[in-house]
Amino acid sequence: MDILNIDCFNGPKAGDWLRRAQGPSITDGEVAFNGGIINPAREHLKVGQYYYRFVSKALPAKFKAGGTWWIDFDTLNNIYARYRHTGPSATAKQSSGPHAGSRSTFREWLALTFEWNLIEEIVIAQLRARLDSYSGFGRRAQGQHGFDNRAFGMAPHLSNLFTIKQHCVPEVWVHQKQAFPAFRIVGFHDVEDVVAGKII
Repeated sequence: MDILNIDCFNGPKAGDWLRRAQGPSITDGEVAFNGGIINPAREHLKVGQYYYRFVSKALPAKFKAGGTWWIDFDTLNNIYARYRHTGPSATAKQSSGPHAGSRSTFREWLALTFEWNLIEEIVIAQLRARLDSYSGFGRRAQGQHGFDNRAFGMAPHLSNLFTIKQHCVPEVWVHQKQAFPAFRIVGFHDVEDVVAGKII
């Protein structure tokens, strides 16, 4: 079985996608890094495994399952376990509802700024065809939303606590019908059941 997005790793698109995974931004002609992955490495995603992403409700449907940024179950489970063990992060007061605490913990550890993602829904998708990703440890990020008053993300010195891996998967939207032919979108309020494997 061929890797569907191989040309994003071996070809003219590779450099552009590697830079996207690293999270560069340009301000006044200067290149800086905001979010993205520190030292992204190519990884073969596992066919048959479930992958997850958080999205805002307002995001067009084609981009919910066709988006670039994903996590695997280990990362989903590790962050939720961290929330159950230590409680919510400081951003919990800026969210609302009974699941504000767990939402704030995912925001903190995945460096999801309010500008980028309101974390209102969870996309659950089983990989059915081969895709590769640029994967690794996420970089801290700062957004422009009114609640983005500081950088989010796990400090590098905490990376030995447990595995938090993010996957930047090029051109999912091009290959979504083959790679993720069936997927499910549930509200974030179902996060506990998703982690428990009750919703797939």
